[in-house]
Amino acid sequence: MRNEWLIVIAFILGIVFTSTFDNSATAQRQELLAVRFVDLVRVRDEFKDYQTALSQIKTNKEKEQGELDDMVSMFDKNVKNYELKEGLITEEEQKLELEQLNQKYQTLQETHQQMSRELEMKSREILKPLLDQMKTAIEQEATSKGYHLIFWKKDLAYSDSRLDITDDVLLILNK
Repeated sequence: MRNEWLIVIAFILGIVFTSTFDNSATAQRQELLAVRFVDLVRVRDEFKDYQTALSQIKTNKEKEQGELDDMVSMFDKNVKNYELKEGLITEEEQKLELEQLNQKYQTLQETHQQMSRELEMKSREILKPLLDQMKTAIEQEATSKGYHLIFWKKDLAYSDSRLDITDDVLLILNK
């Protein structure tokens, strides 16, 4: 523990010593560090291919929801039919029909879970290349303009709008 404190103190003294005797070099290093930020929410909202993909995902989800709704409706009809016959059939027939209803219910649940997993996988497959394109566009902008660091706007407590490269990234993406 004592060694760690000695290292920290030596590091701080080194910084103080360097800044005291070499202010001009420190100022130059600070000027050379180019920092910008990008509003990824806006990029996502204004990236045309991303919006098209979201529409496709929504259509897939609505289609699957329609299929699931049909299955639920069919199950509800089976339950109502059972309730109508309940007093008219023997106890053995009631048990048999209840078992069938339970099996249908479990199948319905499994189908719902499977559809959800498949929809999630399809969504990832559709969005991953677009997210990669967004990352590449940001990297391309950073490389071409010589930026060292690019932050997400949401992570900044304050930012000067002159440092915003969102429009430049959108130009690359929406070519």
